This record gives sequence, C-alpha cells and structure tokens, in this order.
Amino acid sequence: ELQDQSRHMHTMHASYLRHQALQLAKERAVSQDTHRAVIYQRAREEEAMRCQHQQQKIEAKEERSEAVQAQKMYNIELQKHQLQMRAAEIHRKVKTRESELMMYRYQQADKYEAKRQKAEWLESEKLRMMKEMQQRRQHLSQDEEMFNAALHDIRYSKNVDD
Repeated sequence: ELQDQSRHMHTMHASYLRHQALQLAKERAVSQDTHRAVIYQRAREEEAMRCQHQQQKIEAKEERSEAVQAQKMYNIELQKHQLQMRAAEIHRKVKTRESELMMYRYQQADKYEAKRQKAEWLESEKLRMMKEMQQRRQHLSQDEEMFNAALHDIRYSKNVDD
C-alpha cells in the first residue's frame, strides 16, 4: 500500500509536472504570440510613420514646386506687363514724334506758301510797275511829240511873223 501510495504520489507528481510544463509551454506560446504581436504592431506603426513621413516630404516638395511655378507665372505676368508698358511708352513716343513731324511739315509748308505768295505778289507788283512805267513812257513820248510840235509851230509862226 505504501508502494501504491508512493506510485500514486509519483503519478500525481508526474501529472502535476506535466501540467506545469504544459502550462509553462502555453504561457511561453502566449508570451511569444504577444511578443510577436507587439513586434508586428511596432513594425506596422513604424511603417505607417515612414509612409506618413514620405507623404509629407512629397507634399512639401509639391508645395515648393507649386510655389516655384506660381513665382514663375508671376514673373512671366510681370515681364509681360512691363513689356506692354514699354510698348505703350514707345507707341506714345512714336505718336508724339509723328505729330511733331507733321507740325514741322505744316509749318514748313506754311513758310513755303507764304514765301510763294510773297514771290507772286512781288512778281505781280513788278509787272504792274513795268506797265505803269511803260504807260508813263508812252505819255511822255506823246507829250514830247506834242511839245516838239508846239515848239515847231511857235518857231514857224515866229519865223513867219518876222
């Protein structure tokens, strides 16, 4: 009976040890599963953070690119505006120069016209005076003829009277 008891105790002890070993193995498995789950969770979180960081870098790069593009567009618009202003200024200067040239031409034409009219007037005065002088010469020669005729008559009648 002692032996039975001893065997029973030994069986109980072996059963207890087996149970303890199984319990330990379960705990280890659970512990490893938990450890693995924690490691996987950390890896997922790290990957998510890496993805988020990459996304932020891409977004920052896109924002910088958009800002650079916007600055380029602004510069192009500014240059375009400056060129339009320059073209308008040149156009205004050309128009001013053209109108100054037209005024100068009109003044020159007026001067020429005034000189031409004065020359015509002088020519007509010269012709009028020449006609007048010719008429006076004719009158003078007629008067001279009349005077000579009268003088001749007077001499003749004086001669006749003597």
